[in-house]
Amino acid sequence: VEEPDLPKFHSTSEPGLPRSCMEANIGSSPSRLRHADSWASKRPSTSESQRSSGSASRHRGNERGKTRTATAAQVPRVGLKATRSLTTKLDELRNRLDVSAEEESVGGLDPWRATVNRFLSHRYVQMAVASVILLNTVYVGIETDEGKLWATSGGVDGVEIVFVLIFTIEIALRLFVGLRRFFCGALYEVCWNVFDLGLVVIAVTDLLFLSLFFQGAAEDLEGFGVLRILRVLRVARVLRLLQFFEELWLLVAGVLDAMRSLVWAWVLICLIIYVFSVLITSTVGKMHARVICQSTGDEVGVLFGSVTTTMFTLFSVMTINGWGERAKCAMEVEPWAWVMFVAFLVCTSYGMLNVIIAVIVEGTLERAMQRQRLQSTQEDAERRQHITQVVGIFHKSDKDKNGMVTREEFLTSLEQPAVMKNMLSIGIDVAKARNLFDILDYDCSGSLDLTEFLHGMLRARGEAASKDIIQLQCDVMRAEQRQREALEDVRDRFIRRLKPVEMEIEAAHLEVKRLLCALEASAQNASLQSCGAGGSRGDSEDTMLLSCSSMDGGYTVEPGLPRGLPDG
Repeated sequence: VEEPDLPKFHSTSEPGLPRSCMEANIGSSPSRLRHADSWASKRPSTSESQRSSGSASRHRGNERGKTRTATAAQVPRVGLKATRSLTTKLDELRNRLDVSAEEESVGGLDPWRATVNRFLSHRYVQMAVASVILLNTVYVGIETDEGKLWATSGGVDGVEIVFVLIFTIEIALRLFVGLRRFFCGALYEVCWNVFDLGLVVIAVTDLLFLSLFFQGAAEDLEGFGVLRILRVLRVARVLRLLQFFEELWLLVAGVLDAMRSLVWAWVLICLIIYVFSVLITSTVGKMHARVICQSTGDEVGVLFGSVTTTMFTLFSVMTINGWGERAKCAMEVEPWAWVMFVAFLVCTSYGMLNVIIAVIVEGTLERAMQRQRLQSTQEDAERRQHITQVVGIFHKSDKDKNGMVTREEFLTSLEQPAVMKNMLSIGIDVAKARNLFDILDYDCSGSLDLTEFLHGMLRARGEAASKDIIQLQCDVMRAEQRQREALEDVRDRFIRRLKPVEMEIEAAHLEVKRLLCALEASAQNASLQSCGAGGSRGDSEDTMLLSCSSMDGGYTVEPGLPRGLPDG
């Protein structure tokens, strides 16, 4: 059997790479993996290659005659060794290919990056970051009023340095998790990531300029408008709180979604204000501009002298802030003016403003429902992905392919990198997964089928509390099974003990029936003897015997009738 040529796993940058180096560096280039995968998929199985090579050898032997006899003792021996070595190398190659494919499905995160990602995603860490952002926002206001609380030797605020250092470490850890996840994820996450990165860059730039060029004196930035704007933008970090508080984000998202309707609502309000402003200006302001109002002490023209001033006055009236004084001022010169103010309030404050609030509430509820649907879709997709990964773990653990996983097979599979990746991706600690089989095997059968394995692994995800809960559930199931077995044992013993008693009762019942039949026969014979019917005595006895036997069989025959006589 001839050994097929191995694929060349070297690129133009690595000419002449030997085979030993190929095995050591096989996972360093994606092109090598694709080349190896395509070559491995086209390669026939070992048995097929042996059969095809054997048939080709026999065909050549028929043509060459005695040459086949000379080579048959050497070629198979060498070919078998080459085929085994080739199969071993292909198995290693496929294992590495499986690991790389599962790394891509998990997100390409190694254990360190996965650990950092879980750390950043922990709710306590997110709460801590939100608290730091809130403290930084409060400190910006304090610094604006009181100045620096802790100035360093270079004149830079030490408290601000601490905040910038915390934010820089946080953004550096997020970049360490993966640049692709940071810049090429979902649009919502990418926008927030770029926003956070920009704020950190602005803060670091601000500190560098203050410390290097202005010795920490922010008052010297009067001629540098850009740097002053950068310092003001520090307050924008408070917008990051929208990431951590879902209710706040839902409210903002509802307002943004309702913005189109809000624009048209405000256009209608402006039209209403304009119409009433023209009406009040022409009837009150122009005709009584020099009259001084007793309620406000101002001239009527100050409040209603032009369309623009009347529009501003009506806008303040719409907010119901001192609208009574302005209405009384107009009523002093025109008593009927209260009609216009009441109509204006009905149309605006009690009409359109409530419509605006309803539009905002509707947008918020719609956004909340969309978010809930999206979250349900993501949870379903995540659950399907976890089910696929658990099924993959089961098939990798089932070495003998009998549909059952034993404890030895499960412990052996935990040493495979692919299984470890899947365990980490579904949230199961590999270090604590070794006793997971004993927890799931509640019936102590020594093996798990796919259903038990799948349900147990999905319930064991998460922190240690989840495993404690599932262990408690499995213990309860074990106790339930033991109680069921004990009840079945008690039932079997009870049935075995009652069976002889039932047989004795049945025998006594039959004996009583025989005694009753005998008594009936004796009474009949006595009556026949007293009547002198000797000829029919034998028939009567036979009839009575038939009646007794019929009673034993479950039916009765009327006693006393001789054989051969009809019932009539």
